[in-house]
Amino acid sequence: MERRIKIILFTILILTGVIVVGSVAEDKPKTEQQENVDINGILEKVVTQYMSLDNLDIKGTQITRYTENKSEITESTAFEMKLGKPNYFKIIWTKRMPGGKEEKGAIWNSGQEAFIYIGSLKSYFKADSYEMALNSAYGIKRGFAQYIPGMFFYGSGILHSLKDLKFQGIQPVGGEPCYVISGKSMFASNYTFWISKARYLIRKTQYSLDKSRIQYYDQIFNGLIKEEHLIKAMGLDVNEERTKTMGKMINLTREHLNKFETGQVTEIYIQVDPDPKLSRDDYQYSVSKEVQFRDSLYEFLFNNLDNLVK
Repeated sequence: MERRIKIILFTILILTGVIVVGSVAEDKPKTEQQENVDINGILEKVVTQYMSLDNLDIKGTQITRYTENKSEITESTAFEMKLGKPNYFKIIWTKRMPGGKEEKGAIWNSGQEAFIYIGSLKSYFKADSYEMALNSAYGIKRGFAQYIPGMFFYGSGILHSLKDLKFQGIQPVGGEPCYVISGKSMFASNYTFWISKARYLIRKTQYSLDKSRIQYYDQIFNGLIKEEHLIKAMGLDVNEERTKTMGKMINLTREHLNKFETGQVTEIYIQVDPDPKLSRDDYQYSVSKEVQFRDSLYEFLFNNLDNLVK
């Protein structure tokens, strides 16, 4: 049940993030300390590099450590990401949780339609658009599903929203010397990126899970975002029943965030190939026979909310 609730929670979180962040003009990064290093120049080269690529193949791992209800929790996620211009992608992940349980997921688009697979629901869903599939993956898995696709496809992302930038030195990742640059965002008080000096590709990220995120969403839920806004963002018609159900989803999200205390997410991009030989078949993902196809993730959540949270 806990995994299913998190699907609902992160769906709400990404929708609120997309609506609010998308409506605010991007500010240029604010640099506090350069130490003879052109931090803004490095970040611009990173974005330019990802935008210049036609294909990208990444394998990595995400380690999440956090405190919830006074308990220390560690989750490990192995992920693979294949991206191709103009809108091809396959992002797959396997999360290993305490007790040995695993949770699998994927999003993919081989050129015609985009899909979302959620292992804990034993279902896969057709996405309304490839952007919706990418946003849904970020809602579930956050970091690796946001930074790289955002820069690769759109030339935007977290690097444009960082403030108080600092150069922290040079450190190797996978034997590759990297600039270490940290900053703050509206979601976290500390983001750190390890950027290849030779290739201007991200090799590692680390960010805090702290009260910044809670305060940000408290402002949203206290009047900035209404139930009908989120329903419309899902591409659904607004009615009284859906408005009530969305209210329940928002309350679940509030309760979850209030349990949250502190934590940290570390992502290491173990393999980064900026010139892979990929075909359409490489963007296909095959689900097992017991996995059920459903037309809409959002419709499913609305129609099954009570069962999912039992």
